[in-house]
Amino acid sequence: MKIFQNLIKQIITLTTTFLVFFSTSFAQVNINTANEQELQTLKGIGEIKAKSIVEYREKNGQFKSVDDLKNVDGFGEKTVNKLRDQIIVNADEKPNSANANEAKNSENNTKNHDNATKKVEKNKTKEVINNNAISTKK
Repeated sequence: MKIFQNLIKQIITLTTTFLVFFSTSFAQVNINTANEQELQTLKGIGEIKAKSIVEYREKNGQFKSVDDLKNVDGFGEKTVNKLRDQIIVNADEKPNSANANEAKNSENNTKNHDNATKKVEKNKTKEVINNNAISTKK
């Protein structure tokens, strides 16, 4: 029984780790709501640039477009173009690829859950069979 519990814990841990990694790899950051730590998850954004974005937003209000980022110290055309696929300025601006990724993640989560449930049931059946075999030998 203890082996079975450890197996389930390992499956849950691996699934959770995979999902966290996968979701953060494809997540976009809303530059109107993100704090400095969230902004630093963007490729090429360190502590100073993240702080500049937050300060600019507090002083000038929300960004109306991704191109408004060019008004922040340290951001030029090239930097903004590199970040364009990683950022959004409002929640309903998700591109189709992000929606497709969310649907695929949901589908994969369901499959992983179903597979884990099947393994649990299979192991329970084996355990019952083994227990019955042991009890009949006595």
